[in-house]
Amino acid sequence: MSPSRLLALVAIALAVPASPAFADPHTEALPPDAVLQRFDGAAHVDDIATDIAVDPVTGIAVVAGWVGSSPGSYDIGAVAYAADGSHLWQRVITAGEGFGKAVGIDSSRGIVYVAGDHFTDASGTNYLVTAYSLAGVQLWQRRYDSGGGATIYGLRVDEPRGRVLVTGQGGSSAQTIAYSSTGQQLWVAQYSEPDRQVFASDVAIDPRDGSVYLAAAAGGSGTYGFRVVAYTADGVRRWVDGLDPTSASTSSATVLEVEPATGTVYVVGFVSRPHTRHDVVTAAYTPSGTRTWMVNYDGFGSADAPTAMVLDPRSGRIFISATSSGPSGEDYLTLAYGPAGALLWADRQPATENGDNYPTDIAVDSSRGRVFVTGQTRLDQRGLDYATVSYTVGGTYLGRSLYDGPPGGGSDTATALAVDPTRHTVWVAGRSQGDGGDEDWATIAYPG
Repeated sequence: MSPSRLLALVAIALAVPASPAFADPHTEALPPDAVLQRFDGAAHVDDIATDIAVDPVTGIAVVAGWVGSSPGSYDIGAVAYAADGSHLWQRVITAGEGFGKAVGIDSSRGIVYVAGDHFTDASGTNYLVTAYSLAGVQLWQRRYDSGGGATIYGLRVDEPRGRVLVTGQGGSSAQTIAYSSTGQQLWVAQYSEPDRQVFASDVAIDPRDGSVYLAAAAGGSGTYGFRVVAYTADGVRRWVDGLDPTSASTSSATVLEVEPATGTVYVVGFVSRPHTRHDVVTAAYTPSGTRTWMVNYDGFGSADAPTAMVLDPRSGRIFISATSSGPSGEDYLTLAYGPAGALLWADRQPATENGDNYPTDIAVDSSRGRVFVTGQTRLDQRGLDYATVSYTVGGTYLGRSLYDGPPGGGSDTATALAVDPTRHTVWVAGRSQGDGGDEDWATIAYPG
């Protein structure tokens, strides 16, 4: 899953290539070359952006989320922007009620996938996956009814095999569905455990053979256990590993990635034990299911909860964003691990006295050696702002960009982040209160 930034870079080492221009941390103005787009649905009520994806060939960025149809009711929506930030098209699914959760792009086929939860009185809540061309033409739409209510938490595009996979919870089991690029349902896989609720929060694919991996949790009554579930490319379960919940601990796997050259599976989640609250837990598995290492990170001995991770294929490093409780409240925590599990660096930003700092997403520009983290911060009592921080992959802090929304508006929270690896544009999307009090989608493109 997930997520804003600083306006004129802090001076850094000469050998480091340029990054999007970030400015003084106390200015609200966007850089002059940044492009801001706001989307307000036809009903002019709350609209909430949840995810963003970028096509590396055309530079088109697509934002997905909730579009308000009336106060408290929503539809699934998507808005596309050109590489220069100009608006291209918008689509809203108005039949029933829906919550757009995730978006992915198959660049080689020019397909945009938007997934979410869709509710009708006749069938309850189902998975809904809609495919569009990059020009916004609907290609197909598929609804899946598990019979017990369903919620999507993750989407991943398998470009080598022309598939899209969605995962989440259907009834009391983790439910994963694979579709072809033409909309054919290829398989449905259910993972359940006796007398436990199971949900999957993320899905990843090994590009070499199409193996599928889930980050999941199993349990109930507030006590869950970390799970990693592996399937073949055809949806046959291969192995399961994890941590069992006890009366003294609970844990959950939340995000995962597959290293494309070796097939190593990296999983991030949390574990909570007495007197430590949440710790960030990171683990590595071989494709056959051997856990090669597992490490915990405990900041100040209080709560540390991961929100996103990204794998840098060039350096082999794993980067994690997390919320961490510090002396003055909640901070951004960014962690970097090597492929063998060594902690390479950790940084806390932005350490403001107000403490309302919550990162939501992380991305890497591998060719330029940059890491970006976005989310929200509160610099004073005016409300929340987008805040995006930037690092080198080696951990040098580069700066922060803020977005305060329109005059007279309220809180602004970045929810998702994506980097165009070709043009090096950094895209940030989120929810932003306008001067009327209702929330809009606010999307910012920071040129590379």
